[in-house]
Amino acid sequence: MVCIFGGGEIISKDNDSEKLTKEEELLLLLLEHNYEKDNHVVSESITEQGISVELNCTIGYTSCLLKKNEENGYIYRTKLKIINGTRNRYVFFLTDTGLELAREIKNIIVKRKLNNNKFK
Repeated sequence: MVCIFGGGEIISKDNDSEKLTKEEELLLLLLEHNYEKDNHVVSESITEQGISVELNCTIGYTSCLLKKNEENGYIYRTKLKIINGTRNRYVFFLTDTGLELAREIKNIIVKRKLNNNKFK
């Protein structure tokens, strides 16, 4: 199975050795925090800086990654208060399209793990 992401492949064919791309990691991170979009105060993990730390990449790369995914309609930004913060900051959430794609990625990963466990 191949998922399309921004015109390219997001998860290559079901190959157990494939690593996740930063785009995939971003979508999965935001999927983990999707419940927060109804809150008025959210975790710092979904700010640009928090995402950069979680993905272990530079702020510059994170900024480009977020912009690309926003332009492709997978994520959106909004200003919310951060837990223990003094001011509102931009935070990122999945759009309906991004949510669908993130769930598909997660399902592929689960299937890979199940297949790997069959042979142990």
